[in-house]
Amino acid sequence: MYTVIQDAIQTLIYIVGGAIAVVGVVDALSGYSNQSSGKMSEGIIKAIGGAGIVAIGMTLVPQIFAGI
Repeated sequence: MYTVIQDAIQTLIYIVGGAIAVVGVVDALSGYSNQSSGKMSEGIIKAIGGAGIVAIGMTLVPQIFAGI
């Protein structure tokens, strides 16, 4: 029962983090092509943030469910 819930939560976190990371990469490439350093910087920050969300989902969620 808990494994199904854990898998669902991890999948949701992966989807959200991955989507944020993809949007960040698109923004960074858009800023690069338009030579807009502000847009490029914002995109890199979003990409790193999305990767951080995925990393948290990979490490924190299993630890939370390990105690149950």
